[in-house]
Amino acid sequence: MRNRTSGLLPGQPDPDLLNRLFFVQQVCLILIVQMGGMTLCARLSSGLRSLLPEALTTMPALPAIAVLLCALSLFLSESERSALSLLLGRGAAACAACAAIASLFLDIVPSPAGIGFSVSSTAGGLTSGSHSLLFSAAFFLVANVLYLVRSTDRTISAITDGLACVLSLLVMILVMDFLFSAFQTGTSTSAEPVSPETLTCLLLLSVVALLRRAEHGILSFFLGYGMGSRIGRAILPALLVLPFLLEIGRAHLIDAHAISVHYTSAVLTASATVVSIALLFIVASHINKMQSEIQDLGLRDELTGLYNVRGFYLLAEQSLLLAKRAQQQFGVLFIDLDNLKQINDSYGHTAGSTLLVEMARMLDSTFRETDVIGRVGGDEFLVAGQFEQGTIVPAIERLKACAGACFPGTNRRFPLSFSMGYAPILDPQETLKEMVVRADQAMYDNKRQKKLLATV
Repeated sequence: MRNRTSGLLPGQPDPDLLNRLFFVQQVCLILIVQMGGMTLCARLSSGLRSLLPEALTTMPALPAIAVLLCALSLFLSESERSALSLLLGRGAAACAACAAIASLFLDIVPSPAGIGFSVSSTAGGLTSGSHSLLFSAAFFLVANVLYLVRSTDRTISAITDGLACVLSLLVMILVMDFLFSAFQTGTSTSAEPVSPETLTCLLLLSVVALLRRAEHGILSFFLGYGMGSRIGRAILPALLVLPFLLEIGRAHLIDAHAISVHYTSAVLTASATVVSIALLFIVASHINKMQSEIQDLGLRDELTGLYNVRGFYLLAEQSLLLAKRAQQQFGVLFIDLDNLKQINDSYGHTAGSTLLVEMARMLDSTFRETDVIGRVGGDEFLVAGQFEQGTIVPAIERLKACAGACFPGTNRRFPLSFSMGYAPILDPQETLKEMVVRADQAMYDNKRQKKLLATV
């Protein structure tokens, strides 16, 4: 089967990864709409508010409106939408930006009695002051990123990427502050607890906005199928979590008085070094694995998955050298499919390709893992290994039986038929190419005998 990414550049997004991330985006949008909708319903109905958990009703009204408008914008701006849908999506993003500005204005300017409580602030929820401003600014950035998310202009695209980076920094600050407060490290800047519902919606919106932007902008590096992108995806979670863990560890070591303050920095620095070495090991392992995959792709036949000419001779030469050194028997089996050209002419190249794949499957299941199997021509296969006369004959019989079982009689459009020639090693000085020539000649002798018998 042809690789879906074989025609893409390494930096281009991986289609399979995009499909998985699309599912993640849909789940995030469902959660966002549920939380934003419950907040607005709770604001409109005091009876419903009393039925819901307090943690799900602490989001201010304006941020809740901004959340729902952003979710609508994301839904309307999905790929393959019509031009009108994309335009409506940008309109929803613009309205979300207006709601964020209104919330920011009410946080800065003292509002009349009663308005601040019902529109911008929450009882025991979002705090006033700088923390509230950060949330409003974050929602404003989300709306702007969504408004420009599908822009193709180079300048606007660069601006959108910059806004996405600032949004990431701002959301990380808010999330880290909340986590520090939850772990009671003493490093939080909040005087009062943050609304978990507001923070969750903001985080989910930011994740979806960044994933959507990554399909078009510089962040697409993390979605590529190339070596650099795969390594970046592997170490990104560790880079996000490591600073938080170090700060949590520092605070707990100081609070617990487990070690002196003098050694706290030394312990954490040593721990960070060990983690960095572990990340280096992971990166190196990924590089080695992908290098092996690249080398393997250069030695494999794309259609059948067997070794190509280069791969076969490279590995078979090594196998022959080992057999000579151990004074073991060695042999080469040459296999040629019969009537492949006629099958291609009569039924098309798809039928011929199916026949080749089936032949490769049978060879792979018939011979040992230590044997080297390759497709060295359009309809020619080679098998090399440490064969003795008592082992090669049963293997050939199994191969014929397998072909007969897969294509019994004339019930198929075309039977699987092949000619074979075997050449054992005759001289310790004989080379692999000389053995292949003898096996090739034996195969043609077998083919001529079959034609004579068919004529008779």
